[in-house]
Amino acid sequence: LWHGLSRERRTLRENASRTDRVLVDIVQIARLQRLHVPGAAETQQPQLLHCTTWQRETRQLSMSMLRALLLAAAAGQSYSIIAAAHSVVFRNEMDEDATIYWVDPATKQKTKVGVAKAYGGELPQNTHVGHQFHYEGGHSVGVEDIVIRADRTYYSLTKNGRCRVECVVAGGKYGSKGRGKIGFTVYPDWSPRGAGRFLELVRKHFFDDCAINRVVPQFLAQFGIAADYEARTWWRTRNIEDDPPQSIPFKPGYVAFAGSGPNSRSTEMFVVMPETSRHQLNAFGENPWETPFAVA
Repeated sequence: LWHGLSRERRTLRENASRTDRVLVDIVQIARLQRLHVPGAAETQQPQLLHCTTWQRETRQLSMSMLRALLLAAAAGQSYSIIAAAHSVVFRNEMDEDATIYWVDPATKQKTKVGVAKAYGGELPQNTHVGHQFHYEGGHSVGVEDIVIRADRTYYSLTKNGRCRVECVVAGGKYGSKGRGKIGFTVYPDWSPRGAGRFLELVRKHFFDDCAINRVVPQFLAQFGIAADYEARTWWRTRNIEDDPPQSIPFKPGYVAFAGSGPNSRSTEMFVVMPETSRHQLNAFGENPWETPFAVA
């Protein structure tokens, strides 16, 4: 079985470049048909030849893949073939509108697909795993182009991969003294939905007069219960989905959402305290809702 599987995997690798070439031909044919390019009628026969080639090579590849899948199933392995459309959302965390482009894998030409408004604007898009997108915002250009992944449906657009938030801390009626500031460096790529929710709450002044309501030395400090009753009641049931884990180990100062179960993140968060033990740091992140999104 293992020898057979190895042979099939080698065959798949050898067919990959040939299949990509044929798919590029199909994309070009589709463009001619869609755009009604003058002279397209003269290319009718080559189109038929291309389609015939595609059908023959696809049939050969399908049989090879089928054999590989049967061998893999018998050996207790699992392979997934991503062929269906993949729905994603682009969220713009920049302070200027972001124009998003699809990048043609063959020509590298960019085609505009839409605009995501500044400060949390979202643009849904139906695409496929492996497709590449590029974004620009005014005078800013995305640090990296986005390549669509099978395990992610939510992508944050930033200028340099991070956002900065600063909170003023004041002594209040409970007797604390002095004033100070807490700075948060938000890394949306670590946890796109979590970072997006935190930045949305900041922009809506949800944390104004919010207390750090739980402090346990060498463990965590927790906050996120709004001072305004109506605000905290409304947001309490607006949970967000968990983000895919990124295998980012927790360190003191890291910020993540508190939760009560899968997809339970709403407004409460915690900061890992200094001198937290290695054992406890390793325990953070075991729950699916504990994905860090910022450093305090």
